[in-house]
Amino acid sequence: NHRSVLALVGVGLLLTSWATATDSRASTRRPAHNWSYVGTPIPPFWWTEVVRVPDARAKAGRGAGTTIAVIGTGVLKGHEDLPSVVAGESACGSDTQDYNGHGTQLAGIVAGREPGPAAGPPPPPSTSGVAPDAAIIPIKIDCGVVSADALMKGVTAAVARKPDVVLIAIGR
Repeated sequence: NHRSVLALVGVGLLLTSWATATDSRASTRRPAHNWSYVGTPIPPFWWTEVVRVPDARAKAGRGAGTTIAVIGTGVLKGHEDLPSVVAGESACGSDTQDYNGHGTQLAGIVAGREPGPAAGPPPPPSTSGVAPDAAIIPIKIDCGVVSADALMKGVTAAVARKPDVVLIAIGR
């Protein structure tokens, strides 16, 4: 659905611009490869109100059976909040490992889950992603710099996998 793709691209751009506009320390920030939410002035779950997780869940459920291609810096392998990351592709470098943090953060917003036992009630929407039962396909296009060629290859790779949603998450 083209509307879903456009909406998620818009959300990605909004999140990137909002984080940049609200971070007064942008010029004194540590290098991207050492990024951590611990050192940022933004609360860890700031995005729940922006994305309106309860409303999204009411309309679309938890994403069971859905695949979402996240095009960006990759996704951190083995992250306990992202158990449903499937094999992805890289248009730069040799792996889809996220050395920046941005792609993993966006994958968490999309499909993050609280770690813990599989049995029991689902976690509250304020501490897990919009569609925690969806599978994430990491498509890495950012290995420090995003080129038009890498972006084109990444979008082509994502579309070839036939995901339900494509999220282009270019940011810093």
